Amino acid sequence: MKRFFALAAALLAAGSLAAAPALEQLDPNFRSASLPSGEKIDYYDVFAAPFEITGFPWRQPGTKVLYRLSDELAKGLRPAVRHLAHCTSGGTVRFATDSPRIVVRALLKHPMVGGNFSPAGGAGIELAVNCGTPEEYLYPVMIPKRPQLEGKAPVERSFSAPGPKRMRQFTLFLPLYCGIAELEIGLAPGSRVEAPAPQKVRDPVCFYGSSITQGGCASHPANNYTTMLCRAVDAPQINLGFSGNAWGDEELAKAIAGLKLSAFVLDYDHNAKNVKHLAETHEKFFRIIREAQPELPIILVSGPRDPRSANSAARRDVIKATYDKAVAAGDKKVWFVDGLTFFDQVPRKYATVDHVHPNDLGFYEMFRKILPVLKQALDQQ
Repeated sequence: MKRFFALAAALLAAGSLAAAPALEQLDPNFRSASLPSGEKIDYYDVFAAPFEITGFPWRQPGTKVLYRLSDELAKGLRPAVRHLAHCTSGGTVRFATDSPRIVVRALLKHPMVGGNFSPAGGAGIELAVNCGTPEEYLYPVMIPKRPQLEGKAPVERSFSAPGPKRMRQFTLFLPLYCGIAELEIGLAPGSRVEAPAPQKVRDPVCFYGSSITQGGCASHPANNYTTMLCRAVDAPQINLGFSGNAWGDEELAKAIAGLKLSAFVLDYDHNAKNVKHLAETHEKFFRIIREAQPELPIILVSGPRDPRSANSAARRDVIKATYDKAVAAGDKKVWFVDGLTFFDQVPRKYATVDHVHPNDLGFYEMFRKILPVLKQALDQQ
């Protein structure tokens, strides 16, 4: 915008302002259009300042690809993990504006998966105002329809800012599964747009785990338990949940060990092939990260399994053993959350979609049990 005003002043002095090029020609990150109502809207490219993108720790500034891994890291991982890394779970776009209207326009990268996943969660895009504060408000989720779900047409929605015109903080939560190919934010002409205020917790909370970690089957993106936690403590999130493919890969542990984090939640249980595989990989995964970062708060979480099912206690005990050994060795920055207790106050039939994946109530119960532990971990940084 500064470039535009400087050029406009020069053209005015030369008496040729009428011949000035369109604003979108001066700044490729900016274009104008009209809503179906005829209302004018200025569109901004969210990949440029002052917008802030979080959730993609290896993304290089200026790139327009939202990928949860680095290209180099992906080379050493299974094709399924490489594909799932295009999912934008945990990703956000943050900004501040005084615009009375916010328009979100997006093109999905991959078709929506079927099965027991809600399109509102797997492909939905969700806008929040004043996130992480008592005044937080979540707008109704944008739910793409066909052909939008297939990435053949953009999905667009207009939101009205509440109350009188003033600067507000906005957060856009990206889809848990589909991923994003293109994304723009539209604002009313003449509105200010600025970088967002810093979050209370500067460094991200990172999560590693299965489809439950990734967010299946939350009804909308902000209701994944990981996002509930990060909203509650006002922290950026890195979600490394990979549906069906959290196998405790050492390459991922080494990559996570190199990140600057406020806390790490190891929610690795469900995708381990059996108890033996979990025992062979869980402590090793933890040790790789602990040896690289001796002071990093680490929370070990066992899966929200049915206590009545075979091997549930055995798998929980493997994860508890990792914790016990760390404590015995003098580790004071490690915590354990027993997943068998997640639904001890809510019948499992009401807390899950398929007796495995939590629904919104199930995710809330997970959030409720983990939040006090996360707060304690962050307080000990």
